Amino acid sequence: MQKGFTLIELMIVVAIIGILAAIALPAYQDYVLKSRITAAFHEISSGKSSYEIFVNHQYSTILSPADISLNNETSICSISANNPDNTGTAAKAIVCTLKNTVGLSTGAEIYISRSSDGVYNCGTTGIAAKYRPNGCS
Repeated sequence: MQKGFTLIELMIVVAIIGILAAIALPAYQDYVLKSRITAAFHEISSGKSSYEIFVNHQYSTILSPADISLNNETSICSISANNPDNTGTAAKAIVCTLKNTVGLSTGAEIYISRSSDGVYNCGTTGIAAKYRPNGCS
């Protein structure tokens, strides 16, 4: 009577584990990248209400992230804030330039724009559609 596994049985198990790893690793990397981009979006989203106050009070100073209660740097982003024009429009009102993110082009951004009627929209530069948060173009 045989005890244990034969060499061929062990090789089959190793092959199956290898196939599963080959499928799972890219999916996991995509998931991690999308979650980092979504986290970056939420980091800059918290500045929208302060940005709106800035626009409504027509402050004339140069806008910085600190003016809208955001940090200049986080573990995911380098954040910048841009002044609106005289109609209250800002194509890139609050911008997160992503850092330390493998799989994206250098200088990839996620940003929030503001229209003259006060509507905020999310946009991206250098980020594939599959990684964008829902509602982001």
